[in-house]
Amino acid sequence: MHEFRVIAPGVDAETIERAEAAAQAVFDAAGVTPWEAASCWHKWFTAQMVADLSEPTAENLMSAREHEAADAWDDSITAAAKVCYGGDGHKTPKGFDLVTPRDRED
Repeated sequence: MHEFRVIAPGVDAETIERAEAAAQAVFDAAGVTPWEAASCWHKWFTAQMVADLSEPTAENLMSAREHEAADAWDDSITAAAKVCYGGDGHKTPKGFDLVTPRDRED
C-alpha cells in the first residue's frame, strides 16, 4: 500500500497499480516519501503564489532537498500519467490526479 493513490478515469485497476508503482519508483529514486514530496511541492506552490518582486523567490525559501522533493512530486505524476495514458505524460483527462491520504475525498 502506498502513501498515495492514482485517480485515473477510464483506466483499469491493473494499470493503476502499475502507475502507482511507477510513481513510487520516482519517490524512491529521489530518496523522499510521497508525503514529503507533496508537502514540499505545496510549499513551493504557495511561495510562488504569494511572492512579489520585493520578496525572496520560492527558490530561495526552500532548501535544495525540498526543491528536489517538490520536483519528485511533479515527476511522479508524469510517470503515473505515462503508464495510464501513454505519450509524454502531460496530456490527461479531467479527473486524473495523484493524491495523498489527506487529499482523498470522503
